[in-house]
Amino acid sequence: MDKSYRGQAPQDIYSLLSKPANNKSTPQDKSFNSIFITDFSSASNDVFHIGKNGYRFKDVVLSKSIEEEVQGIVFEQQDKDFFMTLDLVPTNKIMFYGEPGCGKTMLTYVMAGMLHRELKIVNLSKLVSSHLGETSNNLANIFSKYGTKDYVLFIDEFDIIGRLRGDTNNEHNEMKRIVNTLLQLIDFFPSEGFLVFATNNLEVIDKALIRRLDRVIEIPLPDQAAIKQFLKIKLVKYENFLDKINYITLSKSFLGKSFSDIQRTLQKTIKNTLITYRKSGETIKITTKDLEFQK
Repeated sequence: MDKSYRGQAPQDIYSLLSKPANNKSTPQDKSFNSIFITDFSSASNDVFHIGKNGYRFKDVVLSKSIEEEVQGIVFEQQDKDFFMTLDLVPTNKIMFYGEPGCGKTMLTYVMAGMLHRELKIVNLSKLVSSHLGETSNNLANIFSKYGTKDYVLFIDEFDIIGRLRGDTNNEHNEMKRIVNTLLQLIDFFPSEGFLVFATNNLEVIDKALIRRLDRVIEIPLPDQAAIKQFLKIKLVKYENFLDKINYITLSKSFLGKSFSDIQRTLQKTIKNTLITYRKSGETIKITTKDLEFQK
């Protein structure tokens, strides 16, 4: 396999991490929230091969209700033989939806890790073709190859290919053909496979596609309790520089923001504060006010 596509996954995927999950970190990169992908391409570059990972529920910040629901899905898969004896097919076709940066992709990593399956992420930029019929064929090939007990197949930004067939802004017959293909692929997706879709725009997804899924789960913006927990995880490595942080006040300032937004804001603020102190030669003291989100 061509290794020229090796590289790091986008940082915001890991906005929920409490620690790196890949123990094979390189000496050059020991960053807090990155993972080195050792196998990053397929022959046609239409799938990112992430492989198996060590992420677990302790590595993410979730509301209790969502964690219980997702843990239930994982348990169904882990105890599938029992459910199958009762003619109950374990949940294996789900969709996460919600605002960008709230952890849909990270949660998929966790599920793949808990199931000890390799994660395969569809590269839609390579999959969608301008040639008539090719996109449907590409989808069929991917579903056939990765719809087995060894993989979790993940299609992010699903609204790109799953849009309403009657959408007045989408008159191209090719899109209708793609949706019809998806309907068939989901209908006949093997019970031993595991399929995850994610979207920021549930309202534009064709309703027939949604009806064929086992679960459709909203991942909302974090509440104050989740933000507080996330901030404590993210700031622990800077604790020697922190000066009596008021986490209640700090978390309240980030209400309405996604985990990804909070992550980026913290990094920018901390770097700017450290630069100021380092240039002045003063003892570094990062305060609550320094870290609060500036509206």
